[in-house]
Amino acid sequence: MKVTWLDVHKTVNRMTLYLEQVHSMNRLFGHTIVGISRGGLVPAVMLSNRFEDLPFQIVQVQRYHGEKMQWKTFKEIVKDATYHLNKGPYIFIDDICDEGLTFRALDLAKSDEDNLYCCLVWRNNERSQFKPNYAGMTIDSKEWVVFPWEKTQS
Repeated sequence: MKVTWLDVHKTVNRMTLYLEQVHSMNRLFGHTIVGISRGGLVPAVMLSNRFEDLPFQIVQVQRYHGEKMQWKTFKEIVKDATYHLNKGPYIFIDDICDEGLTFRALDLAKSDEDNLYCCLVWRNNERSQFKPNYAGMTIDSKEWVVFPWEKTQS
């Protein structure tokens, strides 16, 4: 499945409206927007430009290093990767919530905060282990998702 730039802009617009509704209830007070590197950086920067009053930070998390790593190892990597973050709460932004392991690990690492989890695409199927607060598109297929900033083979 190919996600176009138009899809990204529309989704970020809808995500902005969702967050503005949350913001109007004063629920975003003190939140930091956190882009999950690498895929979440594009939508996170787009959102950060719309919410200039909220701080912006980056978390470097990558689950695939040739093969999938064990859950216990991944949880420790995420915990270490979030150590530098300002005091929360946070709005974690990623491109896709597939199995949900990144969001789940972030939720465990920063469980004492009133965090929000937002993504462009949520793969809602039997493998999903986490439901984000906001997803721009929901799919249930196992089809590979390609974002416009990703390198594709010709």
